[in-house]
Amino acid sequence: MNYNYRYRLTPTEDQRETLDYHRDTCRQLYNHALYRFNQIPESEGTPVETAVVSAKRVVEPGSPCLKESPTAASRQG
Repeated sequence: MNYNYRYRLTPTEDQRETLDYHRDTCRQLYNHALYRFNQIPESEGTPVETAVVSAKRVVEPGSPCLKESPTAASRQG
C-alpha cells in the first residue's frame, strides 16, 4: 500500500545553495531553541507548564485570536 509519493529533485546549483542556506538556518534555529529549552530550571516547572503559563499571560480570554474561524465552525456543523 502506497501512502505517499516520492519525487526526485534535481535543483540547479543556485537552487541547491538556497536550499542549503534555508536548511542550515532551520537547523541552527532548532538547535538554539533546544538549548534554551534545556536551560529552563526545574524550579520554573516543566517546559510545557512554563509555555502554558507564558501563553496565558500573553493571550487574554475572549481575545479575537481565540475566536473560532468560519471554516472550523462550518466543519463542525
